[in-house]
Amino acid sequence: MAYFADGLVFIFPFLLTFLIVLLLGRDIDSDDAINGLPGVFFLLMIVGIVVVNWIWLYRNGQTIGKRLLSIKIVRTDGSRAGLLRIIFLRFIPTGILSSIPLIGFSFTLLDPLLIFQKSRRCLHDLIADTIVIDAFTGTSTRRSTAVIVAVSIIPVLAIVGILAAIAIPAYMDYMNRSKVSEALGLLGGLKIPAEEYFADDGEFPPSVESIGGKTSGKYTDNIVSNPAGFYFQATMSGEEASISGQTIRLTFEPESGEWICRSGYPNGLDNMYLPSRCQN
Repeated sequence: MAYFADGLVFIFPFLLTFLIVLLLGRDIDSDDAINGLPGVFFLLMIVGIVVVNWIWLYRNGQTIGKRLLSIKIVRTDGSRAGLLRIIFLRFIPTGILSSIPLIGFSFTLLDPLLIFQKSRRCLHDLIADTIVIDAFTGTSTRRSTAVIVAVSIIPVLAIVGILAAIAIPAYMDYMNRSKVSEALGLLGGLKIPAEEYFADDGEFPPSVESIGGKTSGKYTDNIVSNPAGFYFQATMSGEEASISGQTIRLTFEPESGEWICRSGYPNGLDNMYLPSRCQN
């Protein structure tokens, strides 16, 4: 239960940051949405949680979850377990073992299952010579309340897990759309100069540079002109795998004077990252 509670604590900053981005996203530009207040807020919360856990582990052998459940980590002889022992013998070895390809899953499964042996010690306890003991000193009423709170964590954790499964993809899609909006802004800035060039010379600009436009941005790898096809095409940078190298095209219709925004070719952007006016 304490393990689940600790996991819930670390999920909370992400969900809260995601909500902040959604609330502020319509009023701030893409750079602020990605690198501004929400990112700093998320980082501070994570650092704060880690620091609090380290302080409580150093003082009492407790994480936030273990403190909530009134249990703590000690040596098998009952003496205090040092912070370095907890980190470098209790946490890191099982983390390394669990990350081993093919056999790592076995360690991940074995670690918690050993709690059912007579000594009530997981694999990480056996490695670090530690044991988790009851640290509750209150009345039975307080103990009952603590148990109720602990049991209540399970449905809350399930709900948070479901929300996270929905929120994480939605958050990533939002970030990608924010990056694509930069490319759309750069393309949009070429419209008037291109129309003026066409009116003066009777042809589409041979290059973006010929009309003084920007050929790249923070999330846009390059923008090129195709005079024969009467279009500009932007390619997203390689920073984000889901949109890396994908293209978006802005085509000029000489007869009507209209601009049409669509996925580029080849490797056009998925419609989910484009505004409705640009979707095929």
